[in-house]
Amino acid sequence: IPPDVFEEARAAYDYDRQLAEAIERAGNVVLGVYHFLNQADAAHLSPEKRAANRELLKRTKYETIKFPPGDAPQPLRITHSFGVETNLPLFSVAARSFGHFTIIPDTDGYVRQSPLLIELEGAYYPSLDLEIARAYLRLKSPPMIHALGEKGGGSVTAIQFGALASPTNAEGKLLINYYGPPRAFPYYSLSDVLRGAFPPGAFRGKIALFGFTSSVYQDVHSASFQAKTYPGVEVHATILANILHHDFLTQPAWTMFAEAGIIVLLGLFLGIVLFRLRTLAGAAVSLLSLLAVAGSAYFAFAAWQVWLNVTVPGLFILLNHLVMISYKYFIEEKEKRDITNA
Repeated sequence: IPPDVFEEARAAYDYDRQLAEAIERAGNVVLGVYHFLNQADAAHLSPEKRAANRELLKRTKYETIKFPPGDAPQPLRITHSFGVETNLPLFSVAARSFGHFTIIPDTDGYVRQSPLLIELEGAYYPSLDLEIARAYLRLKSPPMIHALGEKGGGSVTAIQFGALASPTNAEGKLLINYYGPPRAFPYYSLSDVLRGAFPPGAFRGKIALFGFTSSVYQDVHSASFQAKTYPGVEVHATILANILHHDFLTQPAWTMFAEAGIIVLLGLFLGIVLFRLRTLAGAAVSLLSLLAVAGSAYFAFAAWQVWLNVTVPGLFILLNHLVMISYKYFIEEKEKRDITNA
């Protein structure tokens, strides 16, 4: 085979190179990287691979951190990564940027928050959603991390790029404000896109996320108050919409004091009332208290987009009710025995 024919054939079937060239031509592609949050999962990464990853990732580091005046700088208290899996170098070089798509469920398996930052070897790297938002807005200024210094233990308060600031909890995580059941955003099959079978202008001026939606690929997640699972790609679409529309759920510092106040007030109220009421009346009061706490949380969520934790107050009401019923039962049993023995 003549060398020129061989080179032409190789180029024609070098799909990785063709994809990299398409990514570079587009100029707006943001790729995802995966961080290992367990040391054992990252054990396969050789020193050479880690060094190569550091070189690829260095252009996405968030290096500007603003601490309060007079507060000494402190390492940020965010999710730690033991290693990262990047894309092939030719894709990484061609892409506009990249960010992590790591999703961390809560202990009950539900996804309520997302880490906007991850720390790896002392450097801070953004999520895929932050970098897509930056690319979409075409921002030139570097992002800024707002954090508390030594006095606040390195707690993160917000991440700002341009005029947008995304509030976070102390660990740099964003509370996800879901928009209802799955498929709150338009879905298009990749095969339809390749065939051109989609409405004209469907993608003009829009952000297009590529991802799997079938549970076969194990990228589905559970969200509170939803019976169906969310594909990971829709979780990221939701976070992006939260950031771009400034549509955030927040959990201000005062909510901790509000929850403590609810527990104290309910303890005093139920302790007095349940002791004086009969069993059925006491159960009705406890039920109404539960409904009042849940209603307050719903109102705060719907009116102010504030997340109140009702789990602890709710458990406290149930525990208080059980303790008072048990106490009254043993007191009544003792009185019955005293009367019988008299």
